[in-house]
Amino acid sequence: ATRAIGIIGTFNAQGLANLVNAFGKANHVHDDLFDEVATRAIRIIENFNAQVNAFGKANHVHDDLFDKVATRAIRIIGTFNAQGLANVVNAFGKLNHVHDDLFDEVATRAIRIIETFNAQDLANVVNAFGKANHVHVDLFDEVATRAIGIIGTFNAQDLANVVNAFGKLNHVHRDLFDEVATTAIGVIETFTAQGLANTVSGFAKVRASSEETGTLFVSVAREMLENRGLESWETQSLVEVAYAFLKAKKVDTRLLNTIGSIIVLKSCKSEWLIDTQEIGNLAVCFAGQKMECSKEILNLVCSEFQKIDKDEIDLDAVADVSKSLRMAQDLKVATPEMIRWVADLAILKVDDSRSEDVRDVLLNFSRVDVSARV
Repeated sequence: ATRAIGIIGTFNAQGLANLVNAFGKANHVHDDLFDEVATRAIRIIENFNAQVNAFGKANHVHDDLFDKVATRAIRIIGTFNAQGLANVVNAFGKLNHVHDDLFDEVATRAIRIIETFNAQDLANVVNAFGKANHVHVDLFDEVATRAIGIIGTFNAQDLANVVNAFGKLNHVHRDLFDEVATTAIGVIETFTAQGLANTVSGFAKVRASSEETGTLFVSVAREMLENRGLESWETQSLVEVAYAFLKAKKVDTRLLNTIGSIIVLKSCKSEWLIDTQEIGNLAVCFAGQKMECSKEILNLVCSEFQKIDKDEIDLDAVADVSKSLRMAQDLKVATPEMIRWVADLAILKVDDSRSEDVRDVLLNFSRVDVSARV
């Protein structure tokens, strides 16, 4: 890195790309080198073919370079093949660098050459659009059609990335999701923990409800309970799975109780690493029915929620937590002080919130025991 920085002015575009790609593949972060590469690349941008995937892998943000690359890529978009399109938007998506014109041009080019896309290219492209929150209905429809035609070539990660992207952008395509469900069941043992979480979350977000979807959720629950050491899962992934099963109306009580018990144990080991929205999601999961771990989980929710800076809490999280208050009262873990704290927080947030969140909070508090109301 030090030597390269010293002679950076001698590098051509391909040399710069090769250099940062090597660092990216080795997962070796060197911010000074990447900044120097970016500066050099901007100077010779007309020779630089939008090769910024390594910046995404290294999680290295350089807005000036990415803006210049976007402009350059748009001009030469007709030269991009499927992998090149996937790589460029993947880098922009990973670094959350929004450039709508580039994404639209990539979508148009991708549609023209969609038959050349393989499973990984399809997954990477829609995954990037999902991360960037960039909606392009025509592209996603074309991706779905192409994916169905080659679904047998998809591996577990590709399947998870596709449905996760469609879920993020709420793009419903029943035939695709049915094909993914059937294919995923056959390779369920090859999914990572995050892959399983992303998959069921994607299905839940688009409200998939077919027979194939139901069979997939049964398979995921069985795989998690029988073949996975859930104690090693990240808390975020456990919450994501539990919430997905709830939203999809596929609750498996044994799985939910197992997830709750493990989360309680993790909190005792200071492994409680979830954000405000995830706390709300966890609360909702245990709001409707009593489990063996319900008291411990809701006690955890009540105590941890009050530790969060109020400025970081939105009313939708308040609505989720308030939904669990009646159950928490029944289990004697929600004190009058806790209920007042949540009510005061809701009042504080109401002016800047969605009407549906206000409605949900009011409805949830209507179920709270009168003696504990403010």
